[in-house]
Amino acid sequence: MKKTCLLLCPLAALALLSCGEQSSSLSRREVPSSEESLSIISSSGESSAPEASSNSGSTLPPSSSSEAPKEPKVSDLAEDQYGLFPRLYLRKMASFSSFKAVTKGSTKATVLFIETTQSIDVTLVKSEYSYLRNESHSNLVNTFHEAYFHGDVAVSRDDLNKDFGKTSLSEYKNTYGVYPFDQAIEGYDVLSEGSVTKVEKVGVSEGIHTFKLTLDPAESSNNVRIQMRKFGGLDDYPSISSVEISVSVADDYSPRGIHMDSKYKAKKFMESDCHQEYDVTFTDLNGTVEVPSLAEVREKYGF
Repeated sequence: MKKTCLLLCPLAALALLSCGEQSSSLSRREVPSSEESLSIISSSGESSAPEASSNSGSTLPPSSSSEAPKEPKVSDLAEDQYGLFPRLYLRKMASFSSFKAVTKGSTKATVLFIETTQSIDVTLVKSEYSYLRNESHSNLVNTFHEAYFHGDVAVSRDDLNKDFGKTSLSEYKNTYGVYPFDQAIEGYDVLSEGSVTKVEKVGVSEGIHTFKLTLDPAESSNNVRIQMRKFGGLDDYPSISSVEISVSVADDYSPRGIHMDSKYKAKKFMESDCHQEYDVTFTDLNGTVEVPSLAEVREKYGF
């Protein structure tokens, strides 16, 4: 779970200051939640995945109508099937009942030839009661967001020294744009037509496969831009110019790590040119993960 230089992480979230474009309002664009099954491959063997420009014809060999379509291992994907990767990866992510993802990185923001670095530090836990903590610090800006999720309830706060507010999950999504368990990668839409412009396999090492996704900044970033403005207290929505996401997985699509690289303009009093890079590490897949202060929060807020 992308991402101010904030993530979401995620997965993410993600930003330092906001943009130079004068957009009055954005509304969250709905995507499937991770609790919903993702229908990837039809019984005819064709994928409904959006076609990346370099991977047209991303289809699988047809199976007989009496058989469930077989999903290929990562190592079995032909080059013209790389466009399937985002959906196959997200389907795998949705299958985990629990995991922990830790994000570390930074955003470098340049204002009037002066560069400042904003740290990114995010912890995300998926479990019966899920958890997000997103912090970002520099000598100019400090931001904080913490949230718990269970069923259709979200409990969140944007100040460590204030109480949580309890809302419905739909209210949280509309306010912050990104829900960490959307069918998205670091908050970016990779399923809608035109959101991914290129998918390439960039390496294999000790059984770990790495794919780089190049995204269309306008088509993929709607919800991330809402989150960035909210988390960073920005004057307007950021203007994102490039997004590249490298995803490393095992042969069954289980995640090992994500490297995020994006560039954008952000405005908080003054416009900044921002370059964000961070890494996400996944652990405890289907394992037992401790959620910080969960008992206290459940008792106080009754969820």
